[in-house]
Amino acid sequence: MQNIPIDAYHLVLIQGHKKDSLINLHQLLSYLIGWSQLVLIWKDASDKGIEIEMPAKGFKWNELGKLAEKFYADYSAIDSSQLLKKYEEKIHAIIAIINNEKNETLYEKKWYKEHTLGRMIQLNTSSPMKNAILKIRKFKKSQSIV
Repeated sequence: MQNIPIDAYHLVLIQGHKKDSLINLHQLLSYLIGWSQLVLIWKDASDKGIEIEMPAKGFKWNELGKLAEKFYADYSAIDSSQLLKKYEEKIHAIIAIINNEKNETLYEKKWYKEHTLGRMIQLNTSSPMKNAILKIRKFKKSQSIV
């Protein structure tokens, strides 16, 4: 994303997270940050023995479109270059969790319902990131960005 001009971050050309919607790169990055932040919140609450409200306080799993809109709003006032830095910070924090946990904790013990911690991290960070990479490639191609 670093080779994309900052002024391109607000072009509304990317398939959104709700049916028939379009978003921009800034919103896509906000979405990734929002999910990463939730994973960090879940992990912190779990470590402290606090009950986790999933996916987020006031949202149900069937309201993920609304949650995406919340993420867009949460980070809308942040400059895109600062948003990139925040994204990198969240990724490093997620990687630190993975590096600091034992394999048993990540992949052998159920953590949330039938899912392990590692699976929840994958579902809510790396899977959305993989999807975002495809959207970014398509965006770059449409804008002739190499």
